[in-house]
Amino acid sequence: MIFVSYSWKDRPDVEILCRRLRAERAEYWLDSERLDITRPLDPQIEAALTAATAIIFVDTPASRVSIWVARERSLAGRLAKRMLVADIPTLHGAGLAERWPSPME
Repeated sequence: MIFVSYSWKDRPDVEILCRRLRAERAEYWLDSERLDITRPLDPQIEAALTAATAIIFVDTPASRVSIWVARERSLAGRLAKRMLVADIPTLHGAGLAERWPSPME
């Protein structure tokens, strides 16, 4: 399962990414589709990150200043998860950009 980390401000662009993941029949975890808002959020997010085989960070100005994205990225680094970065221009282009950031970035 792929965990998608993003800023809610970028939700329309993240929808493009999720459509592509669905088209590839990739299982993904997106907070707006999976979180149960009647339960504490942190344990649900931590469980999803722990279960994920990879994390996609949607890289935008909004995500770079998001406390939630920073926390998700930090936990993914501690869990030594495979991290992929998708930037918005690439989401609208041919495919997802992939790079391997340091867990400390």
